[in-house]
Amino acid sequence: MSMKSAHLQALFARRRENEHNRIECTEAVNKYYDHWGKVTARFENWTTPEYYKQAEKQLQTTQQQKAKLKNLAERQQKLAQLLDIEKKSYELELQQKERSRNPRRSLDTKTLEKIDDNLKQQQQMRRKLELEAKLYGKWRHGVDDDNLVFESKSDNEVLAKLNWLDKQVAQQLQREKEEEAAKERQIKLQHELNKTEELQKERQVIRENEIREIRYLQEYHMDQLREQQKEIDDLKEKEKQLKANLNEFEKELELLEESYAVLSKSVDFGDAHNFKKVKIFIRKRSEVFRNQIKLCLSILKRSIGIAENPQILKNFKAELELQLEAENQKLSQIEGMYESEAKYNLQGTEQTWQQEHKERYEKLKQLLKEEHFLIKTTLNEIMQRHEELLEIRSTHLGIIENSSEKLKILIQEEENSPRYQACKSLEPAKQAEFSPRHKITNNIIHSQLEESKDTPLYSPRRCASVKSLELDEPHYQIDFSSRRNCYESNNNNMSPRNNDINQISRSFTNLNLDVWQSQQAPPSQRDLETQKTNAQRSLQVVTPETEAERPRFGRKRVAWN
Repeated sequence: MSMKSAHLQALFARRRENEHNRIECTEAVNKYYDHWGKVTARFENWTTPEYYKQAEKQLQTTQQQKAKLKNLAERQQKLAQLLDIEKKSYELELQQKERSRNPRRSLDTKTLEKIDDNLKQQQQMRRKLELEAKLYGKWRHGVDDDNLVFESKSDNEVLAKLNWLDKQVAQQLQREKEEEAAKERQIKLQHELNKTEELQKERQVIRENEIREIRYLQEYHMDQLREQQKEIDDLKEKEKQLKANLNEFEKELELLEESYAVLSKSVDFGDAHNFKKVKIFIRKRSEVFRNQIKLCLSILKRSIGIAENPQILKNFKAELELQLEAENQKLSQIEGMYESEAKYNLQGTEQTWQQEHKERYEKLKQLLKEEHFLIKTTLNEIMQRHEELLEIRSTHLGIIENSSEKLKILIQEEENSPRYQACKSLEPAKQAEFSPRHKITNNIIHSQLEESKDTPLYSPRRCASVKSLELDEPHYQIDFSSRRNCYESNNNNMSPRNNDINQISRSFTNLNLDVWQSQQAPPSQRDLETQKTNAQRSLQVVTPETEAERPRFGRKRVAWN
């Protein structure tokens, strides 16, 4: 009995010790989680709205306390000043009472000096006020008493000097001055008349060069717009394909999640006591996990074709194929087991399968998410590039619009030039001397101009309406080749690059952009400024009798009778 009781007591002591150790471990774990829970909660509170509300309340409380302290200090300062004033007034009253009690007492030297200083200050102040009043009267009413006599004397002297002889001399000098000015003006006008033709020729050459450069610039920007439009179309196709790939990856992730949820359910080992059914159960579970591996392989096969980085998926596919081969070998081992051995290995095999299944799921999910993220990143880059191309396109369109405005102004100036009018008057005589080649060229140009009536040289953006070149006016349908013969005999400049306005118009319509919609709108500020500039640049006829000012742009034409 003594051995049995000692054994029981030892068991009880061991049990109490285990219980005590378990309690200590539990307390240590709880203490650990309580401590780090408080630390984590403290850092998490920095991002919660309650933390900011509390901080804002504390800030408001601090500001209110500071304001109260400031107001209190100001109030104390004011009260101290009032106290000083009261003390001074009280002392003055005491002094006055003492003086009234002792009227015949003698004053000291300091008091007398103060009285003298006060009297001097009063006198200076009085004189200053008088001078300011006098100055104000002079400024307000224009009356200066001191200068009245002097001004009257000066006026009388001036009037005495203005006699009849002085007037005659002044008139003669004025006439001579006007005659000299008229002669100089006539000489300048004659000199300008001699230089007008040369200046017009130079301006014509400069204008033609500017027109050639503007058209070349327009064609360059049109080429840029075509290239950008092609790039935009390619980006749209790529974006469409990437979005489809993104949807495919999302579907594969959903399928993977569903398969994992099905296989992660707990297994019922109800018939595990029956030796005959154990092998059947293990065989079915092996088939389930092999099918799951095949499902992962099929997901990988579909994903490799649309992945951004397929090499990693191919490596993982090779690993899964090795796992599938290992599972097939394990199935042959299961077939060769005894029933008792299968029952003994049932739970361990199930755990191994679940662990491998979980690892496959996590790795495959991570790879699919990485591919999903890569596709999203590529889509974001495509969108950014698309926005950049739109900005560049708007810049090109703005440049084309500005150049078209300038081209319109230059063509209008060329139409209004005197040389052009002279060539226009000589056009019937020149047409008889043209060769058949010139006639064919003229027909081509006229056909292009007729086509350009329906198609504008440039089109506005959605937010603005800019008028196209109005080539349907009568003075725009002049034979360009005859004009070139009158100016420079330079028909080679009528190349498609420099003069085929219709090509630029067709280029705009072929871009397939959504901004080429011509809308009629009231004249904008830019149109008004253009009209004003044209009016200023026009050559006005000025006679010697006119006194009009010189225009800001260009020289005036002088007509001599």
